Amino acid sequence: MNLHFDDEELDYVRELAWRINTVIFEDVDEDGNISYCGQLGDWMRIFIRRYNSDEIQCKVTQNAFESNDDIIEVLEAYGLDIERFWYLLLFIYDLTVMRTTNVALEDDRSDYEKLLAVREYIKGHPNYKIYLSDSARVPNKNRAECDDFFFFKVFEEELDKVICQMEERGMQSWKTVDILHKGTDTLSENYQLYTMYSLFHEFFDLMELPDLRATQSGISYSKVLLVSRIAYLCRLTRDKDFCDDAEKLKTIIKDNKGKKVSVISTVYM
Repeated sequence: MNLHFDDEELDYVRELAWRINTVIFEDVDEDGNISYCGQLGDWMRIFIRRYNSDEIQCKVTQNAFESNDDIIEVLEAYGLDIERFWYLLLFIYDLTVMRTTNVALEDDRSDYEKLLAVREYIKGHPNYKIYLSDSARVPNKNRAECDDFFFFKVFEEELDKVICQMEERGMQSWKTVDILHKGTDTLSENYQLYTMYSLFHEFFDLMELPDLRATQSGISYSKVLLVSRIAYLCRLTRDKDFCDDAEKLKTIIKDNKGKKVSVISTVYM
């Protein structure tokens, strides 16, 4: 079955997408009054396209999800629709994996700051050399070495010229992002788990779900434990302790709270 943007089954996905992927535009009318409007970003459409083309490699089937009594019982207690939650789970899983594996760690420096750093290095290392290679793993002896005086003269003049242009045009904070370059970095399992929890937490918050008490029969309605079990079901962790209690995930949440790793993903940009 192919998904479509307006499908009711995607209501939860749509709600979360509006919360985490809204683009804000500034509009100025002829009198100079400023107003702001929001537009849904591309992540939901990317998810639908990836689902319809069978690109989402989730390690759990819908049948296995719906057969997991520990998870389903909690969702039903919170009055959540099971089918809509299934597609939410897929969306969050795909976001988590695609934004934590094979990504490029984004440099916090602006383009201007990077160029200044290069110029400062040159000033302190007058005998510097430049090596050309398509991989950082290639030894220097196997790279193309640039040691021509004319090349260095042109390089340094162009470097100074570009820095001056950026200062004149007020471009000191600009950052160029190479969205076509596929990264090779994979963030830690703990950060992946924290990312998944954070996305579910956003959904629980916007749905204003209460904190239900455990029943007399011992059934826990902890939302942290719920996410812990979902993470194990999706094989983001192979530690079976995640099915039994929420302590390990709570520790991960505490250790990563407020941490934000800037990454460049070629999927969910």
